Amino acid sequence: MRARLLSLVISLCIAFLAGADALEDAKKELRDAMLKDSSDGQKAAVQKIVALNDPRGLLELNNVLMEVIPSLRKSDAELAGLENDLEQRKEKIERLKANPDEQKKAEAKKAEIDLKEFVDKKVAPVRKRAGNLKSSREIVSGGIVDLIANLPAEKRRVESDRLAKTIQDTNKGWEDRASAMECYARMGEIAAFGILWKVDKESQTNKKKSIAELPEKEAAFEKERARFYDQVQKQGGKYYKGAEENMQKLEKEVKGIQERIYASAQLVEAANRLIPVNIASLGAAQQQKPISELTGAAKGNDPGARLAAIEILGGVPDANVRAFLRTLIVGGDPGVRIAALDSLIKQKDEGAIDIILEKCIKDDEWTVRAAAIQALIVIRTAKSVPALIAALENEVGRLRDDAQDALESLTSQTLTTPPAWKQWWEKSQNGFTVAPPASQPSKRGPRVGDTGVAFAGIQTSSKNIAYVVDVSGSMNFGLESEGPPVQGKPTRFEMLKKELVASIEHLPEGGKFIMITFSSGVTQITPQPQPVNKDTKAAVLKFIEKDMKAEGSTNIYAALKSAFDLAGMGATDKFYKPVIDTIFFLTDGTPSPDTEMTDPERLLAYVRERNKLGKLAVHVVCLGEADASFLRKLAEQNHGEFVKP
Repeated sequence: MRARLLSLVISLCIAFLAGADALEDAKKELRDAMLKDSSDGQKAAVQKIVALNDPRGLLELNNVLMEVIPSLRKSDAELAGLENDLEQRKEKIERLKANPDEQKKAEAKKAEIDLKEFVDKKVAPVRKRAGNLKSSREIVSGGIVDLIANLPAEKRRVESDRLAKTIQDTNKGWEDRASAMECYARMGEIAAFGILWKVDKESQTNKKKSIAELPEKEAAFEKERARFYDQVQKQGGKYYKGAEENMQKLEKEVKGIQERIYASAQLVEAANRLIPVNIASLGAAQQQKPISELTGAAKGNDPGARLAAIEILGGVPDANVRAFLRTLIVGGDPGVRIAALDSLIKQKDEGAIDIILEKCIKDDEWTVRAAAIQALIVIRTAKSVPALIAALENEVGRLRDDAQDALESLTSQTLTTPPAWKQWWEKSQNGFTVAPPASQPSKRGPRVGDTGVAFAGIQTSSKNIAYVVDVSGSMNFGLESEGPPVQGKPTRFEMLKKELVASIEHLPEGGKFIMITFSSGVTQITPQPQPVNKDTKAAVLKFIEKDMKAEGSTNIYAALKSAFDLAGMGATDKFYKPVIDTIFFLTDGTPSPDTEMTDPERLLAYVRERNKLGKLAVHVVCLGEADASFLRKLAEQNHGEFVKP
């Protein structure tokens, strides 16, 4: 008997040790695959860990996932910097090629060789790594779900509870909570929907509170900073340490609030993305409960929950969901109509085309019509062409450009007048096939019948414009140098003044305009949208010629915030109807380290959030050594055009 017991114990020990060795081998394989950025190796190693059915594997997978998420953020940031460098190199090559000097042309050839090496050795590897990290996030989180599914019921419940607890623990960082959400959403548990939806709504509430708290604190910081630098200037570089400490304290408080806003936004974004994943993991019968709750919220009285629910439903590929979203794009709150259109765009719902053509593209609210035209560009069908020609004929201002852009996208034609489009359509409609989407947006040139203006090479038919321009100290540099300009050639600041004067002089009456300058802080030259007339234009032109100076650093966040704040009451109220529909944004710099928000990705996220329902076009003019990659994204993500003169 003793011999049999001893044999059993030995067998169990051997099995345990063998399992431990197998787990260690699989863990090592996974670590090696992560270092090599090998998706195939990661899949194989994760599958080995899952196959061992050992709960200890969960800790390893969770640790890897916790490394992947910040690594992905770091990789994305590194890639953004490299893309900016790449953009600068390309611009330099084009300038060298355009120079008739043979030496410059020789420099261009060498620069092209260097560019290829730069792409091959630096840009391409980081692009690949960023893509692999996104893949790793899916592979590892999927492995965690699979391993949990293989565990005995009790252990499965323990792990499920642990994930749920982590998600709801507000003392944990957003990265920890988002990591747990990645796994929990995929477990096929109906309870996950309730927790994710709760986090979504709570995070929205927290973000709203922090946003409300921010302006007062920012104003206090700006006031204290202006006082501090004024003191430094008056005292020849000397200052009281207490004044500096007070300024730094206020700056820390501002950045703390912004960090809370960002963390809340990341949790909302994760929940909005993962709730559809959770619904897809459920059985058909179970899916009806969360869908019903979301459709109820989409019809409810809580604006934040309503818009979030509509966005989430856009990720649920269900015929009944699409039918429900179609009911929301007609009548009621314009913000709801815009959000529902955006969700139908995500689903590329051809079933919505007739409603969009009959109702949305003729809506009373210009923001809804703008969203409808964007929908027609994505949900591509020949049925849209006659309606877009009619829009081109009937619209004035910004939406005239939108209709023209949509027609060019669907047809690959570049006609310039409604009669020309009508004539072409009469001849071409039989057998017409919609053109494939262009890989790059086309540059908008002057068009017959334009009633708007140009600024730094960007043409718009808009009559309601905000000029948001950089007047930092570096604007005194030459157009192509990071130092004093070449004698006889204009500075960036001189170029800016010339472009502003020409553009404002040609502003058509009947619209409104704003002018904002920014450096270390922001100056609202027009404290509210001004009607375009002789007197208002003269006042701003006088300021440009007599009082505008270039000095200080580059506070891009404050400039963009001010632009959206001044765009009109409708930019922030429940009607989502901005007075301004187009922003011209010009800068030669990157966000200065001493300003409230400097991370380009956070700035892009901030503008996307502000512009989600406003639909303003943000055209961007990039000068000097500014972050071209960031500025190009700013334009592309906000219906605008990017130029680098």
